[in-house]
Amino acid sequence: MYTIIGADGRQYGPVSADQIRQWMSEGRVDGRTLVQPPGSTQWQPLANVPELMPQAPPPPISRPSSSEPRPPNLPARTKRSRRHPGDCARSFGIHKFILGYTNEGVIMLLVTLLTVASAARSCGSSG
Repeated sequence: MYTIIGADGRQYGPVSADQIRQWMSEGRVDGRTLVQPPGSTQWQPLANVPELMPQAPPPPISRPSSSEPRPPNLPARTKRSRRHPGDCARSFGIHKFILGYTNEGVIMLLVTLLTVASAARSCGSSG
């Protein structure tokens, strides 16, 4: 029989391994819940007690299908967006266009062009 420390900080038990597994399936305890195995004086996370972990294999990792909506602020993947941003002249902001951040790309491009034009004007006026 096991003893656990609940979310409220109180000790519960003795309880069977089956009861703890049921509480896990109900979401009442998880791998961080402290448990004291029988015959032990040490408290440890439930995840460190293999005999208490569910016997069923973990569910497969779901991969989003192409029909699922994309999270906001992420550009759609295209052949162009898979290129490395360093392949382009970063000072002109072209990497922003490739990554799908059009507004940021326009801003970087304008800042670069205005800076170059300003520098060219100041060099021309001093000579």
